[in-house]
Amino acid sequence: MASVDFIGEPLSTVHPNLEGQTDLRFEEIPAGQAAQGMDVVLLGLPHKVSAHKMPELMASGARVVDLSGDFRLRDAATYQRYYGASHPCPEKLAGEFVYGLPELHREAIKKARYVASPGCFATTIELALLPLARRGLLNGPSRWWASPARRGAVLLPARERTTRCARSTCGPTSRSTTNTSPRSSKPWKTPGPNRSRFGSSR
Repeated sequence: MASVDFIGEPLSTVHPNLEGQTDLRFEEIPAGQAAQGMDVVLLGLPHKVSAHKMPELMASGARVVDLSGDFRLRDAATYQRYYGASHPCPEKLAGEFVYGLPELHREAIKKARYVASPGCFATTIELALLPLARRGLLNGPSRWWASPARRGAVLLPARERTTRCARSTCGPTSRSTTNTSPRSSKPWKTPGPNRSRFGSSR
């Protein structure tokens, strides 16, 4: 079991329900080695970390579903604006990844080798607005407000945010412009006759 933050610790550190069920411990395993012989890799690393591992995974020949935001956008300038860092492999932003929302790109996902999974906020917003967009009932930007149901959303992992340590059902993410904005606008270039685009208001 590979990990970045819990190397050498038992799985129950993060998954208390596994306490006493397994002797497995988290290990530091190079991405390419972990992917050897795999058909599909689900990459669950934070934003700005995932992209550093991707070249190794792509070279392994496995299909990859990336759960971070590192490959949801199409250009390095937009990534820099919303994530506050230069993309480590900007050449892979130009069409190698399919935006993984089945309701929009089901057939493309079936054929894709690399899928960028949408974030939770973007998914709920897009699914709610997609029927309206397809009927041409939206004009201009759509503004919305969203709040996470528990601590940890859009934040780097830390011990106090694990399942065992979660204490409240609602916590802040960011008081400024959130990086959910480009994720919910980019896939919406041509969903309906009015070509509506979506932004966020927090």
